[in-house]
Amino acid sequence: MSEGVQHVRCVWKGPGTIPPGPAMYEGTYKLINFYNFLLHKLNVFLKKLSPPEGAQTDWQPLPSPFPECRDRTINPPVPQIVGTDMCTSKEALRSSGREARAALPEESRRIFSSRICEQVAQILNGMDPVLVYVSKPPEVDTHSLIHTLLSRDRSVVVPIIEREERNLRLSYLRDPLHLSPSTFSVPEPIGHEIPADPGRIPVAIVPLIAFDRKGHRLGYGAGYYDRFLSRNPHMVKIGLGFSCQEVDAIPASERDISMDVIVTEQDIIRIRK
Repeated sequence: MSEGVQHVRCVWKGPGTIPPGPAMYEGTYKLINFYNFLLHKLNVFLKKLSPPEGAQTDWQPLPSPFPECRDRTINPPVPQIVGTDMCTSKEALRSSGREARAALPEESRRIFSSRICEQVAQILNGMDPVLVYVSKPPEVDTHSLIHTLLSRDRSVVVPIIEREERNLRLSYLRDPLHLSPSTFSVPEPIGHEIPADPGRIPVAIVPLIAFDRKGHRLGYGAGYYDRFLSRNPHMVKIGLGFSCQEVDAIPASERDISMDVIVTEQDIIRIRK
């Protein structure tokens, strides 16, 4: 025992790494609790073998390398990601969502988009007018949804990007032929703008780069939709994405606006708030 006991610690390396999730915590804390139990039994055994009282000895009970884990619950809270750590995590998730979406074959995107738009048309259930983003590849294609709504005599409103103000203004769309690529290659009704009042629009359909089942979303990172939706909280928020873009959890701040419904080719996720 003179050489002591070598202890091994598990350390989260912090920013730039994936923080431990609940499953990792559960296994780690079970192992630690079992280690502390064995260490206690070993100390009891060694105490029985200790020299008579008053004798010279260097023996001391073996300390636990994990004293802070005693009487801890198996599932402690997951570390909160804040500040630059949150930004780093979001960028990693955004990159992952982009890559997953880009990896879909073009034909799969077409079929999945059609299925998503059919489901959205059913969800809308008479809401009018409808604010819907006009897609560009490789987003969920909303052109079929726009055609469907117009054929049913529903009013379609589309966003127009104000790049300098980092804002969205709205315009009614009477004819899809009026759309042409504009800011960030997003199709907009340039030269055919009919201003729309956000206060009269009950629902907004927005694009997703990544999402989780709590309704948190990641867009392209400029915050256009977050700012717009924060000023129009009355709108029902529907996000469209492919199932491959789903992640376990997206770190969110108070400024991030969550969705009420997320629609993929596989599922309709209704978020309880």
